[in-house]
Amino acid sequence: MLPNDTDFVARKERAGELLREAERERLIELVKLQQSAQHTVRLRVLGWIGGQLIQWGLKLQQDKLN
Repeated sequence: MLPNDTDFVARKERAGELLREAERERLIELVKLQQSAQHTVRLRVLGWIGGQLIQWGLKLQQDKLN
């Protein structure tokens, strides 16, 4: 191999490493976005369940008083 060939190979390997690193970062961001969306859905569901429990409790109290 000539000296220029070694430099070319090293640069090509580095470019591949940078591409893999960029892809890994992109996947991490996608996972974060997906987890954030799932967290929002979970909060809405829990909020709805909490509201239903409160309504149920109020109804039970009203029935007990009557």
